[in-house]
Amino acid sequence: MAKHQFLFSTFTADELEILAQLKRLFERMQCDSELLEAVGQNNVSTGQLKRLKETGILFDLSDFPFANEKQQNTMLFILAVSKNNEDELDDDIKQFAELYPLLKLWAKYNNLLCKQHSR
Repeated sequence: MAKHQFLFSTFTADELEILAQLKRLFERMQCDSELLEAVGQNNVSTGQLKRLKETGILFDLSDFPFANEKQQNTMLFILAVSKNNEDELDDDIKQFAELYPLLKLWAKYNNLLCKQHSR
């Protein structure tokens, strides 16, 4: 089985669709500093939302912890998952992650992708 085939077979079709949307959004934010700032401040304009929807980003942005005040917990969780140290996280970060299933999905994907590249 090809490397990417194994990675993608780990997820359902719905999860792959959400992962593609997340990846697309991250790429858009890298190229658009105004969008990056708006997402970080939880202040995305109607026009920005319209453009996101036109490019296939359909999930509610509040379903992922993008806001600046949440970024530390977000990064701590993703880092812990990538190092297989989820059990060592503080309870408040574990509870934080439970509020955001898309964060858990992205962390799982990121972890598997990193493992695949390190082989």
